[in-house]
Amino acid sequence: MAELKNKKSSIENRVFSVIAGISLVCLIITSVIAYFGVFKVSRRFIDINEEIIEHAAENSQTSIEEITDKELLLVSTGKAEHIGEMFEKYEIYLENISSHASDMKSKPEVFSEAPYHLSFSAKAGSETPFLLYSADADEEALSDEAGVTANIGITLHRITSRDDVISDAYYATDSGLFFVSSNKKFLVENKTFDYKQREWYKNAKNSGELYISGVHSDPFGRDEIICITKPVYSVNGEFMGVAGVNIRAEKFREQLGYTDFLDCCFAVLDDNGNLIISSENCSSETGKNIVGFISENATLYNDIMKTQSGTKHLEIGKRHIHVSHTKLKDHKWIIVAYVDNEIASAPSTVLKNGIISLSQEVSDEVMKSMLSTCIFGLVSLILLLVLTYILGITLSKKITKPIVTLTDSVKKITHGNLEFNCDIKTGDEIEDLSDAFGNMTEELKEYIDKVKKESKEKEHHKAELEIAKKIQMSILPNNAKDFDINTEFEIATSIIPAKGVGGDFYDYFMVDDEHLAITIADVSGKGVPAALFMMISKTLISNKTKPNMSPGEILTEVNRLLCINNDAAMFVTAFLGILNIKTGEFRYSNAGHTPPFVYRYKEGFDNLSVTKNLFLAGDEDTLYKTDSIMLDKGDMIFLYTDGVTEASTKEKKQYGKKRLYNLLNSFAAEHMTLEEIIANITEDIYEFVYGADQADDITMLITRFFN
Repeated sequence: MAELKNKKSSIENRVFSVIAGISLVCLIITSVIAYFGVFKVSRRFIDINEEIIEHAAENSQTSIEEITDKELLLVSTGKAEHIGEMFEKYEIYLENISSHASDMKSKPEVFSEAPYHLSFSAKAGSETPFLLYSADADEEALSDEAGVTANIGITLHRITSRDDVISDAYYATDSGLFFVSSNKKFLVENKTFDYKQREWYKNAKNSGELYISGVHSDPFGRDEIICITKPVYSVNGEFMGVAGVNIRAEKFREQLGYTDFLDCCFAVLDDNGNLIISSENCSSETGKNIVGFISENATLYNDIMKTQSGTKHLEIGKRHIHVSHTKLKDHKWIIVAYVDNEIASAPSTVLKNGIISLSQEVSDEVMKSMLSTCIFGLVSLILLLVLTYILGITLSKKITKPIVTLTDSVKKITHGNLEFNCDIKTGDEIEDLSDAFGNMTEELKEYIDKVKKESKEKEHHKAELEIAKKIQMSILPNNAKDFDINTEFEIATSIIPAKGVGGDFYDYFMVDDEHLAITIADVSGKGVPAALFMMISKTLISNKTKPNMSPGEILTEVNRLLCINNDAAMFVTAFLGILNIKTGEFRYSNAGHTPPFVYRYKEGFDNLSVTKNLFLAGDEDTLYKTDSIMLDKGDMIFLYTDGVTEASTKEKKQYGKKRLYNLLNSFAAEHMTLEEIIANITEDIYEFVYGADQADDITMLITRFFN
C-alpha cells in the first residue's frame, strides 16, 4: 500500500517541483492553457480506451462463440456417428437371428429338436432358451415346431454373451412362440406373453423395416430398455416373425460416454421430439428445460429437422444457450448438444473485466493528478507568465506522452499485432498498465499457439487418412492391362473413393489357363478399421481361389477365416465369379452383395439370378451355394457396390437401381467399349448428385466374353 501511495504521489511531486522552480514567471493565462491541454488529452485517452475495450470484448466474444459452435457440432456429430455404429452392430445381430430362423424354416429336416426352458426362474446365460407362448397359441399343436425352433437359442446366447449392453435377445414367431435368451434372471408366473400386442412386434411386422423404440420399462420388471426389432422372412418372402434385442438404457448411456468440452450436455430425441436418452449431466432441471424447450417448440423443431446438422443460439428466459444438432444417417433420431453461453464466454468475461478494472484505475489516477496540478497551478501561476506557459505545454506533453504511446500500442493489439513493444519506465500507474497489457498479450499469444497446435494435429490426422486411402487404392489391379492376352475376354473397372477411407474393393485374376476369377466386395463401416479388414478379405479371397474349387466352397473357407477373432463384429458383402474363357460357363456365389446385371448379346441387361447367402464374417458355420449360367459371345457381367445406387444429392435423394437399369439399357452396349459404358454411368451419377459429397465408395467392374 505504501508503494502504491509513493507511485501515486510521484506525478504530483514532479509537477510540483517544476512549477515551484518557475512559479515567479507564470501567469494565469498559462495555467488555463496548461489545464485545458492536459484535460483534452486525458479525456481523449479515456474515450479511446473505452472504445478499445468495447472492440476487444466484442471480438473476443465473437471468437469464443464461433469456437463453441464448432466444438458443439463436433460433439453432436461424434455422438451421432457412435450411435450409428452401435445400431449397425445390433442390426448384424438381428441378421444372424433372421438367417438362422430362415434356415430352420426352409430345411427343418436338418435340425433336431433342441431343449428349452418353460420355468422362468431358471438361471440366465445358458444356450438353452426360455419359451413363452402368445395368448392365442395352441401349445400342443406347436410342440414339434417349438422343439425345432429352440435351436435358435445358440444364436441368441452368442449375442447376449458377446455384448453386456444387450439384456435380452429373442425371436417371436407369428405362430405363437417367443424364444428368449437373457443375461439376467426371469421371474415370471405365467407361461404366456401377449407379445403380438407390443409396439416392437407390430411396428416391425407392419413396416417391414428395422424398428427402434424409445426408453421404456422392461415388461418383466428388470431394467429400463430400448427395443430394436426387425421382421424375419422365409426364403420365399413369407413373414415368419420378429427378431429383436433389448438394450439396457443405462449401459447404452455409458457407451455414449461424456464430453470434455466445457462439460456440455447432450440428449437423443426421436422424430417427434420425445426424449430418448440423455447424458447424466443433462438430467438437471436446467437440462430438462432446454430439451423441453426444443421438443415443445414446433417451429424450432421443424427448422432443426430440415437439416442434417447445424448450430443455433437460443434465448431461454434470461439465458443464452448454444445448441448443435445432428441427425442419424439411417434413423430418425436427433442428437442435441448444448452449453450455456455464460460458461462458454467465461474467459472473455474475465479478460474484459480485468481490462476495464485496470483502465478505470489509470483513468482515475490521471484525472486526480490533473486536478491536483491545475489547482496548484491556479494558485501559484498568478506570478508566472511566459515561462509558465511554455513549461506548462512541455509538462502536459511529458505527462501524456506515455499514455498516448500506450494507447497506440493497444490499438495495434486490436488489429491483431500481438508484438507489444511499449517500453514505458515512468515508475507510476501508467507503467503498471503497460506491464499488464504486456502480460495480457503474452497470454493471448500462448492461447493462439495452442489453437494453432490443435489445428495442426487435426491436419496431420487428415493427411494420414489420405495416405491410407492411397495405399488402399494401390493394391487394386489396373484393368486388363495386367493380362498378357485378352482375346477371350475383356475387363474394365472403376472406383471413385469417398472422402474418408472406405472398404470397397474389386479384383480379377487368372485361376489357371482357362478360368478367370472376378470379385467385388464392400466392407462394413468406414475409416482405417474398414480399410484393414478390406485388405485382409481381398487377400484371403485371392489366396483361397484354387483350380477345381467352386465359388461357394471358396467363400465358405474365407468366411470361416474371417470369423476367427472378429471381435469388432465387422462383415463383408461379396460376389465371386469364375468364368471358363473357353466354354463360357460362368459359376458364381453371392455373399449378401447387391446382385449384378447380366447382358445378353443384342437383348440388353437384366438382373442376374443369385442364391441368397449370408454376408461374410457373420456366422462361421454358413455354407455358401454356387450358381451358374452359360455366356455366349458378346455377353457381359456388370458388378457394382451399393455406393452406385446409394449415391445421393444434397437433399439425400438416392440414385437408385431403377435409374441404373434404365441407363444400362438405353445405349447399344454391343457397339461400346467397356470403358465407355463405365464412363457413361459415372457421368450420369455425377450429373445426378450435382457436386454433393458421397459417404461411400462408388465401385464398378464389367467383363465381356468373346469366345
